[in-house]
Order: sequence, then structure tokens, then C-alpha cells
Amino acid sequence: MLSSLAAAAWLGLGAPAEPGVRVALLPLAADASVEPGTAASVQEQLEQGLRRGGIELVPADELARALPATCREAACIRDVAAKTGARFVVRPGLVHRDRVFTVELDLLRGDTGESVATSRDECDICGRQEVAAVASDQASLLRDKIDALAAPPTLLRVDSAPAGATVWVDGERVGQTPLVREVLAGEHVVRIEHAGYASEQRRLDATSGLEHELNLALVALPPDAGASTKPSKLVVGGAVTLAVGAVATIGGAVLLAIDERQYQRRCSGDDVDVNGTCRFSYDTLTAGAVLTGAGLVAVGAGMGMIIVGKRRDPRLQAGLTPRGLVLHGRF
Repeated sequence: MLSSLAAAAWLGLGAPAEPGVRVALLPLAADASVEPGTAASVQEQLEQGLRRGGIELVPADELARALPATCREAACIRDVAAKTGARFVVRPGLVHRDRVFTVELDLLRGDTGESVATSRDECDICGRQEVAAVASDQASLLRDKIDALAAPPTLLRVDSAPAGATVWVDGERVGQTPLVREVLAGEHVVRIEHAGYASEQRRLDATSGLEHELNLALVALPPDAGASTKPSKLVVGGAVTLAVGAVATIGGAVLLAIDERQYQRRCSGDDVDVNGTCRFSYDTLTAGAVLTGAGLVAVGAGMGMIIVGKRRDPRLQAGLTPRGLVLHGRF
């Protein structure tokens, strides 16, 4: 015997259904090859199996008055449920193919007409009693699903101070506080996040049918918490400009220092006059003055950029020492 049960994922496991949950069991839709006695036995076992769970079945005469000749569409299911007061409708079927009986049950919500669980069980080379037993087993399985659906929802209520925090449940973003949401019974991890505040995380063991509340006061982060530790573009640009200016200033000073000095590599033979003076000497006064001036301007500009950046980020300190450019801060 092969059994299979496919149900909507959100059904979960719930507390037993309260007595009086009203269910409409539609007449069995059986193949023409199924003997009437077998079909009647299957219908009877389905009724008994559902009633054993404390479910109230809609009486056959009341159902007959509300039920049209065919009822396959969701609109028809909703209409039957409204007329009979049923919360759920069970649509059974019995298929006979190649000496194999298949019992099929479809559980539908009365308010929407949508299918929320299906049950399918096969019986190879079975007689009337064996097929009826399969139907009884399937009714028990379906009854468990009705119990879960009829139980009060398991609710999670999350609030925070300040409100507007993002709520994550088991790694899934589900909304913002204040939040009320249905969850499955069992253990969950709830995390809330809010810009400028430390995130909070809690583990929750949700009990079926109860409401669980989390009310969290978030702790504000320091003003610079979470800020980037990288220096701003203005500070970086100022540092580069300052360094280039320092190099240029030093280079210009060197050119000024060697101006008019004799060029020793060409200071011999005919290149030396009677007084021993070389004909060739360095002429770097103009270049040295320009380079030194440009370097000083760059140093000033770089220092200005760093000062502005330092005001925006007080963690950074910079200066020019005899050893070179010095930057203090977090990088």
C-alpha cells in the first residue's frame, strides 16, 4: 500500500480542534467501474473517521439542499460553506484503474474555496473492506490537518522604542515595528534593526495558539559609531598635495643652492681660464625659485585641505615635521 499526503506548508501542527468545527463532506465522486457497495463503504468510513475527531459533519439532507449537481469551482465551494455554516469542505474521490483503487481527498477552506491539503492513498488488488480501511486512514490524516487549521493562530507581536525598526524572523525580513504576524509553533530567531541603534536579537519558543510579545528598547549608538574609518577624499587629496609640495620645495631649495656652482665634469683643459675658473657653471636660479614657490603654494593648499577635512573628521591629525609629512588617525 502506498500513501502520500501533500499539504500547504503553513498548516503546521496545532492543538486539537474545538468540538463543533463544522465540515461539509461532499458525496463521493467514484468511477463508474466502482461497485455501489464499495463506494458506500468508503463514504461511511470517511464520515466515521472525521467524526472521531470531534468534528461536526453537515447532515446529508442539509447538504443536499445547498449542493448543486456539480461543485468544482471555488465560488461553488464558498456558496455551499455559506449555506451550511461549514468552515471546511472535504471533496472525496475514488478512482479504479487496472485493479488499483485510489482514494483522493481534497480539503478546502469554506471562506475562500481554496485547497489547503490533499490526501491520496492507493490500494493494490483490494476488496471492499481493504478500500474502506484506506479511506478511514485518510480521514484520520485529514482530520489532523483540520485540527491544525481550526486551532487559534500562533501570533508574534513585536514592538520597539523607537518604532519603525526592521524585523527579521529566521533570517527573513517580515516588516517594521509595531508588527503582528502569524508564525509556526516552535523555535524562532527574531532580530530587529534600526539606523543609529544597536540591533537586538532574541530566541523565541512559540507555543501553538498563543500570542507572544517582544517589546524592546533599543540602545542608541555613539555619534561616530559605525562611521567609516577611512579618511575623506578631501583629506587624502590634501595629504597628496602636501607631500608633492614638500618634495617640490625641497627640490627648489636644492636648485637654488647649486646656482652658479662650477660644473666639475667639464672643468679641465681648455674649459678652465687663466684664473682657474671653469667656463661652465650651474644656472638654476630661475628654476629653483619657480619650483620652490610652487612647492610652498602646494604645501599651503594641502595643509588647508587637511585642516578642512580634519574639522569634518576630528580623529585625523596631520602636520609637517623635519622628518616629513606626518598623519595621525584611523585608516
